[in-house]
Amino acid sequence: MRGSGSGDHSVPSTILFLAEAAVTRAWIPKWEREILWSEMRTIKRYSNRKLYDTQESHYVTLQQIAGLIRNGDEVRVIDKDTQRDLTSATLAQIIFEEERRGPQLPTSGLRQIIQAGRIP
Repeated sequence: MRGSGSGDHSVPSTILFLAEAAVTRAWIPKWEREILWSEMRTIKRYSNRKLYDTQESHYVTLQQIAGLIRNGDEVRVIDKDTQRDLTSATLAQIIFEEERRGPQLPTSGLRQIIQAGRIP
């Protein structure tokens, strides 16, 4: 779905997923989130910043995580030592890396993600 022409403003599925997650996460009760999270693929982030896929038992890159998401996998990223949820930060990093390679998203789409992520 990436835009090929200069006038094309289609939004990649990764961004749509992030926007939906930012909006819906606040409205899902904690107990339901815990059930959903138990069904997700868990990626552990080590102190050396390496990412380890616990389902496949190997290290992965940000690009590979983006590929998992594009293929429909539910992914969560946690700090190996503290168990802190790093999913949002990791997904934001994926967007940053993809945009750094070349602008793919309209500014309006990025604004919507930021606005949707506001905590009241």
